[in-house]
Amino acid sequence: MPHSLPISFITPLADVHVYEKDEAKFELEISREPKSFRWLKGTQELSNNDKFEIQADGKQHTLVVKAARYEDEAKYMFEAEDKRTSGKLIIKGKMSWCLCILSHRNIIIWTPVTEECECLLKLWLCLLKALGKHLQTSTQPHNHNLPNWNNIVFTSCKCNFLSGIRLEFIKPIKDVTVKERETAEFSVELSHDKIPVVWYRNEVRLHPKGDLYFTVKLQNYTAVEKDEAILSCELSKAAAEVKWFKDGNEIFASRNVLFQSDGRKRMLIIKKSAKKDRGAYTCNCGTDKTTAELNIEEPPVEFTKPLQDQTVVEGHRAEFTCIVSKETFSVKWMKDGNELESGDKYELVSDGKKRSLVIKASELKDEGGYVVVIGETRASADLTVSAKLKVITPLRDTEVKEGQEVVLNCEVNIDGAKAKWLKNEETLWQVSIRVIGERLINNPFVSTGLLNFKYFYTHKSFHSVQEQVLQQLLVATLKREKDVQFLNLCPLPAVPQIKTTDQSYVTDAGKPIVLAVPYSAYPQAEADWLYDNQSVSKDNIYTSAERTEYRLKDPKKSDQGRYKIVIKNKHGQGEAFINLDVIDVPEAPLNVDVGNVTKFGCTVSWDPPVSDGGSPITSYIVELRDRTSVKWSPVQVTKAGELSAIINDVIENKEYIFRVKAENKAGEGKPSAASRPVKIMDPIGEDWTVNYVYYKISIPVSLTWETPLKNGGSIITGYIIERCEEGTNKWLRSQICVQLLFLTSLPVFQVSGLKYGTKYNYRVFAENAAGVSEPSNVIGPLLADDPHLIVPQPLTIRVPITGYPTPVAKWTFGEKELTTADERVSLMTKSTFTELMITPINVIAAPSAPKDFKVLEVTRQHVHLSWEAPEHDGGSPLTGYQVEKRDVSRKTWPCGDTVPELKCQVTGLIEGEWYAYRVRALNRLGASRPCKPTDEIQAVDPIVFIVILSSEAPEIQLDAKLLAGLTAKAGSKIELPAEVKGKPEPRVKWTKADLVLKPDDRVSIDTKPGHSTVTVAKTKRDDSSTYIIEATNSSGRATATVDVNILGEKSLQSRNVMSISV
Repeated sequence: MPHSLPISFITPLADVHVYEKDEAKFELEISREPKSFRWLKGTQELSNNDKFEIQADGKQHTLVVKAARYEDEAKYMFEAEDKRTSGKLIIKGKMSWCLCILSHRNIIIWTPVTEECECLLKLWLCLLKALGKHLQTSTQPHNHNLPNWNNIVFTSCKCNFLSGIRLEFIKPIKDVTVKERETAEFSVELSHDKIPVVWYRNEVRLHPKGDLYFTVKLQNYTAVEKDEAILSCELSKAAAEVKWFKDGNEIFASRNVLFQSDGRKRMLIIKKSAKKDRGAYTCNCGTDKTTAELNIEEPPVEFTKPLQDQTVVEGHRAEFTCIVSKETFSVKWMKDGNELESGDKYELVSDGKKRSLVIKASELKDEGGYVVVIGETRASADLTVSAKLKVITPLRDTEVKEGQEVVLNCEVNIDGAKAKWLKNEETLWQVSIRVIGERLINNPFVSTGLLNFKYFYTHKSFHSVQEQVLQQLLVATLKREKDVQFLNLCPLPAVPQIKTTDQSYVTDAGKPIVLAVPYSAYPQAEADWLYDNQSVSKDNIYTSAERTEYRLKDPKKSDQGRYKIVIKNKHGQGEAFINLDVIDVPEAPLNVDVGNVTKFGCTVSWDPPVSDGGSPITSYIVELRDRTSVKWSPVQVTKAGELSAIINDVIENKEYIFRVKAENKAGEGKPSAASRPVKIMDPIGEDWTVNYVYYKISIPVSLTWETPLKNGGSIITGYIIERCEEGTNKWLRSQICVQLLFLTSLPVFQVSGLKYGTKYNYRVFAENAAGVSEPSNVIGPLLADDPHLIVPQPLTIRVPITGYPTPVAKWTFGEKELTTADERVSLMTKSTFTELMITPINVIAAPSAPKDFKVLEVTRQHVHLSWEAPEHDGGSPLTGYQVEKRDVSRKTWPCGDTVPELKCQVTGLIEGEWYAYRVRALNRLGASRPCKPTDEIQAVDPIVFIVILSSEAPEIQLDAKLLAGLTAKAGSKIELPAEVKGKPEPRVKWTKADLVLKPDDRVSIDTKPGHSTVTVAKTKRDDSSTYIIEATNSSGRATATVDVNILGEKSLQSRNVMSISV
């Protein structure tokens, strides 16, 4: 008997090493099948469940441990009858002990956990490594020869402990404040010595200078099958050697797998990825390692060649064919919602990427739509089956006497079938079969009966060559699908019969068109075409025995209208009408204007054209040209409903002229009138001083103001005055004051059209070639019948001087010397300037700006602000304060709420958004200048750290080659790399002018911790612009700019500029 032999282990159990969460498998082979067996973990017997799977296949036995964890580490045993074998499960990549800070002073010692400790809060500082020589490394805590130590359990990221030795911070870590570029030092003191610690900064482990580690870790990567897959990381040292592993097994370079080193960067490149390349890839430098998952996806499902409609004759073979994007894709063929299968009726063919459906011996019932399906993608086409031609009533032999009339009849089953009449194999006439009642007949000459041909046999007169040919008895043959019959034929004289009713034609202007009217007549008729009751040129009219045509080689809008066609012969005439619509291009758009000019671009607006050319406008094309050039270039295309466009593809400080074209189905219309030249630069900013003087001697009101301190790089061309009634926010433009170049005094202007007894607010804008400035401070509300003088600020005149020793300055007004004896006069002389200040008397001025503006508290919903009163109230008691809030995405400050106190809570914030704040003081005159605004503040709840480490504002370092700008040749590839530092890790955004860059088929953005690069392939002239990188974190914001100039061949030669590819 086989069972009488003792059991022996051919392949006993062995130790199994796996990574955490991987599957562990114990396998063995015995000499024969046992009567009974069991698996044990220590002394616990195992059974099939969610954690363990026991497999037995004859002599082969397997135990599978699913998603292995550290608590699964143990000795596993297989017991069969009286024989045993065992092996250990070891989880790789662990540390022996973990120290985790639970408060500022207390530390709990845990059992073994992973290198990246899964603590209750990731903000806790994890101190890893063994506890020196007092605590030896081991996977079994009970082996440590330390008294009074009990196991501490770590389960599901929660710390459940029975008891343990408590370490204390004698000197805990404290916040450190230093100036920029000074050395900052953190220190702690523990209750036990010789305990190694690990330092972290914002959850990133810090390494001593000179250590080898990964500064940039591998990132999970997803590639499409057969595409290139790239895994990259960065080391702290450029000369370090690394090894690559897949699922724990080392991999080596091959034709398909490449290893690359670029400075500190290490890359693994798989040229043509396949499903077998899926897995966990690890890069190991000896002292550190990083792991990421590579996922390979199937290529997208699509039809590279769709189905085409098919038309076949009944009984013939029909075939639908398509081409799919991958050979392994299987398709389903459907008709009327039912899947088709190969058989007597259908044949399904798969040849490489080609998929075909063959319909054998098509029938009329096979007509309809056919669909081919791959997953969620489908394509469809229609099958049309034509009936087979049959003769229902054949021709019959007929005998007649000379001079008698003969009528021959024939009937077939297909409406519209073509027929040919022959005499002794010579073609005499071609006709079409038509329907009479419910029967199909062939009748080219008469309209009654079946197929009728009448012939008069005579030897006397012949009216035409055709009648001479037909003087004898004719025998014709009808041929179609091998059906042949004979008949006698002779045409009859007939009045022209028009075969169509009124027709309508539509064509594009300039596109040749043929207007045709089919008819029947014997003998052949002549045609006359009339437009507006006037005959058209005979040169464009072509008339045959079956149709007349009017051919327009270059139709214009003036050719549009109703045409009358008169067809006549000696027996009579017929009339037909054709309506012709000619679609022309649209007319030019109107009122093209350019506004919102900044150094990043401008906005072009226009009105639609008077006429759309007879077809709806489909788009507008905006064109520009440099003022020094004559060539127009398209810069943007908008939809039909959009009457403005934001133009960003321009260069700062250059002047451009714009125009707009409308486009419809017929093409592009004429361009609009050119706009005024516009210089691309920032308009006048907020850094200006506008002082109003208001004087009222009944209506109208006189306003005066000081000119801005800065003109934005272009002379001021005028001022715009606006007024607003108190209690409303509707500002009305009163008048435009033109600035004179020779103006030597302050601008003065009268505002008329005011309502008596109404209070108004006033403000002024300055305007230059770049556009309109921000508004001045608001003055008012002022009563329209309240005459008084308002001067917001003292008159100050400062004159630069030089000389040594310092000169003595003397000020005079007319012939009178000004001295400080007058309490209104203040004089000051320094080594570089002398200044005169005259203080107004009995006037009301705007107050000075509030002082000591602070942010007391910030949350996701509100912010608390406080400030001190201004130094002076302008001669009128303060009425309150106006708090203003600006979203960082906006350039202007909207009017804010008015509060009476020196503090305010601003609500209505959007969580995560960035805002800036400022405040103005108010008196009878109006608002003061704003105080210095706050930095941009994010609306988030404050984060409380148990251990607070230092943070860094963002810092951007560009390659030295980019500091002076980048010039490259059109068609080349450029890269704009930048090193980005900051803690926490900043958010990075690239913009081209004020347009946020997004990846597309030419632009790619590679942003990783510490580094960001923009790559532009196949550069164009339109890529010339200023590129801006912005980095933001909770500690601040930083920006850097790169000017890129892309030149064509001619430009490079004329400027002698070297082409650079970065």
